[in-house]
Amino acid sequence: MVYTAGETSTLRVDSEVLGVAQPWTAIHRGLEYPGEVIVAETVNAEWGRPPDGDLTFRIVLYTVPRRIPAGQIRDPRIAMAVPRRAADPTRASLGRELQAIHEAKARYVTENDPDIRAVRSSIQERETILLGELSRRDAISYSQGRIYTHSRISLRPAGIFGEGMVSSWVDRLAQGAFEQAYPTALFDELPNTLTAEGIEAVFRGLFQSEPDAVEVAGVFGPALGLTRPEAPSMFDARRCRAIDLIVREVGADGAEMPAQDLVQRLCAGYGLNRPLATLYLLAWVRRTHGEVELIPDHSVQLRGGGRFPSDWVSWDLVPEIHFTRSIADQLGVVRARPSPSWNAVLPYASLLVDGLQLSQDPTEIEKQERLLISALGDLAQRLEASRKAVVALAASLEEAPDKALATIDRLQVLCSTTSHPGFHEVAENSFDGPSGLSQALELHERLEELARLAPAITRSRNYLAEMTFGRDHQDLAMRRDAVVGRIGLDSLTDNPSLWKSVHEGFDRLRREYANTYLSHHARYHQESIELLSRLEASRPQIEVVDRFNKVPEFGEPLEIDIPTRFAELMTSVKTCTVPEDEVSLEAAPFCQACAVPLAEGPPSREVPTLLANLDKAMRVYNRRLSSEGVRRVLAHPIKEQLDKFINLVQVSDLSVLANVLDDQVVEFLRGFVRPTL
Repeated sequence: MVYTAGETSTLRVDSEVLGVAQPWTAIHRGLEYPGEVIVAETVNAEWGRPPDGDLTFRIVLYTVPRRIPAGQIRDPRIAMAVPRRAADPTRASLGRELQAIHEAKARYVTENDPDIRAVRSSIQERETILLGELSRRDAISYSQGRIYTHSRISLRPAGIFGEGMVSSWVDRLAQGAFEQAYPTALFDELPNTLTAEGIEAVFRGLFQSEPDAVEVAGVFGPALGLTRPEAPSMFDARRCRAIDLIVREVGADGAEMPAQDLVQRLCAGYGLNRPLATLYLLAWVRRTHGEVELIPDHSVQLRGGGRFPSDWVSWDLVPEIHFTRSIADQLGVVRARPSPSWNAVLPYASLLVDGLQLSQDPTEIEKQERLLISALGDLAQRLEASRKAVVALAASLEEAPDKALATIDRLQVLCSTTSHPGFHEVAENSFDGPSGLSQALELHERLEELARLAPAITRSRNYLAEMTFGRDHQDLAMRRDAVVGRIGLDSLTDNPSLWKSVHEGFDRLRREYANTYLSHHARYHQESIELLSRLEASRPQIEVVDRFNKVPEFGEPLEIDIPTRFAELMTSVKTCTVPEDEVSLEAAPFCQACAVPLAEGPPSREVPTLLANLDKAMRVYNRRLSSEGVRRVLAHPIKEQLDKFINLVQVSDLSVLANVLDDQVVEFLRGFVRPTL
């Protein structure tokens, strides 16, 4: 017959499983404990021996009354229950009916016909009734029987078998044994059930900072004593009771002991399961800078895949390994005081030199050490070249290369070592494990790639910086800003391959900018030619106003800044000798001959304003000369004066005089107006 425990787990107590160990998991103080359940008629002395491997408890249910000899149960995590009497005939009949139901269920399990579903429902209903009746009869028999345990444990049958089915009896037997065997736990009450998978996640969250596991570590870390409540996801085991215990245990054995003995003590002596004991052991290595030796031909894997390249796990290598529930089987000796060795260097050295091997042979170690030191020398030269390139690129981008230079600094210190012990000391203290060194080397490889791209990056960045935009070019300006925003030292250092797409965007922008600029260049110079022509035509009038402004007899000076403005305009209007079809924007975003920027237009408003001011001044001076001539004629209205008046009116048009106005003419006009001014 079969008793169902939950939806997926089952415990069988029929004759076909007599003497067969069935796996079962109990939960105590929130921790999941794997164990085994054995249903038997005859006594086996082996079942009283301590559980081994991952097993943490053993429950034996005898189907007939048995007497267990004193001292046969040698572990407090073992309990054996015997009924008051043998099974009655009615129970056997119920068992046969239940077996028939199970066989019928097997035939209908995949059918989905409505009639079949109705039959299956009826079968399940009858099964529930039979299971209830069987458990009731067995509960009565076991509750009146006896529970044999270790001498330290005492369990009352009535409290165990009072209600429920076989799964609940087994759970209460296991929990009762653990409660009495370990009244004081090495960890606090857990907030949720901590499974073996959860323990693996705690390791990955605390020591490897894997995003999917950090939350799990934060949930269980404080209760396990591996973190503090104020920083639940950050490893801090200074107040961990389990690690303090390991310190005492290892110290008591001369600062080293077999790892299997230590794990067994934590499980059998203090009520941990094997995965949690292993987690605490590795946390002890991490906190105290101890180490654990691996067994020969171990199967420990790196977190990223591949065999772990050393035969020792030191504090700095804890984050490098792939933690599994079976990793405890790969542990050999734990040692509180690590002894430096070539093999401990390998996880770091293998990142620089391919083909390095574990070795205890001094000659072979010396040979491999030379390969390492040679590789460090080569790396040192590359680092110096990278430093110069990064500094230059950062200057062109106007950014601080602090992150890159800090990594180069650490690698250069590593390259300055001259022996593998010195290399190991710097590596473990500077990089927090091979993963840290691997990340630094990968960053340097990216920096080298960036150094190769630096000339193109600098040219592009400078080109973009020299672009100018007018009010009609805001779309181009925004696109330029977007491209500039993607040319950042940090982003390109993290992923130099981004430069390809950035440069493609730059090329597209440059082509469109060139089209816009060339149109602007042609329009600018066409307008400039016209403006220069107008300015040049006004030069005589400019000179007239400038001369008259210097003669007091002509009255208050007018538009005295006109000559200066004229000179400035003549200078500001750019001209270009390069034919439009030969203007190149390859090296810079402007014509190399005239350097006119896209944001600048010809002085189309300033020239008309100047000419208007000039015309105004000329009219005022004309009016002044004409008025003086009129007064002279009216004062002496004879024919001779009238002719003189007519001639004066004609010559007083300064526009006519402008081309012949020299010092002699000016002197004549001064004499003409002087008597009345």
